[in-house]
Amino acid sequence: MLLDLFITHWTEPWKVGKKAFEMLSLQRAVDWSQIRITLVHDGTEAFPEKYFSGMPFKVNQVSIPHGGIAKARNWCIDHSESEWIKWCDFDDLFAGALSLSQIMNVLDNNKYDLLWFELLFDDHGKIHNRTNRDPVFIHNKVFRRNFLQKKGIRFQENLTWCEDSAFMAVIELDIDHLRIGKIRGTMPIYIYIVRDGS
Repeated sequence: MLLDLFITHWTEPWKVGKKAFEMLSLQRAVDWSQIRITLVHDGTEAFPEKYFSGMPFKVNQVSIPHGGIAKARNWCIDHSESEWIKWCDFDDLFAGALSLSQIMNVLDNNKYDLLWFELLFDDHGKIHNRTNRDPVFIHNKVFRRNFLQKKGIRFQENLTWCEDSAFMAVIELDIDHLRIGKIRGTMPIYIYIVRDGS
């Protein structure tokens, strides 16, 4: 397996994440046998399987005891079996039909432990294009699992805010910066959404 795509969920209703899964279903030029999609419910029950019927991929749903986003992401590190890890928020979107293929096409390169890409930042309908690596943000990055596990890099579970910034700060200290690469596409790959209640 090449990529573990982890989507974390807490209390948001299905209608919030439905669009994200619909956009995933539109992805083209990908080999779904190389991608494992896991929806991690942080203390909430799994959604009915019928919500995912007709999708070109299988969604693995896991319910873990509620412990916050950092604990849920650490669960992902501990249970990943793929070469790479990508985290998505429940309400975020891939920007286009070839977004995921742009990621997958470069993951067999052994030169890198971290890959990043440009993204769109949708702040209550105001769109900004983030074109820099932004070392405090995890959503425009893909992480090599062995790097995280070998270095023992984890999210700080006592943090309920900026846990991704703290995670990235440790990575910036530990990583060989020659092993950071950029996924170059014709357009931003991911849309990070800020909304009321997100």
